[in-house]
Amino acid sequence: MTHLGVQSLFWTNFHYVAAALLFSILFYFTLIVFRRVQIETDCINVVLIPQKVRRNRVCFWCSMFLSLAMITIGAATVSEWYLGHLAPW
Repeated sequence: MTHLGVQSLFWTNFHYVAAALLFSILFYFTLIVFRRVQIETDCINVVLIPQKVRRNRVCFWCSMFLSLAMITIGAATVSEWYLGHLAPW
């Protein structure tokens, strides 16, 4: 069986594991790291500045889209394993 032009099962699985790891790291950074508050630069009188609130909202939605992409890719991969190739070509 060939997948992405590679016949080795090891490299095919390595590709999926590496992609999952990349998406997981991006998800962690957009949900946790980028949304952290630094008191010196992000707050004025203990209130978040509007730019930080906007950035936090953008980072939150980016992390949600990343999680949706991971779920979709995982579901497509699992269904491909059980149903065969999904692409008609």
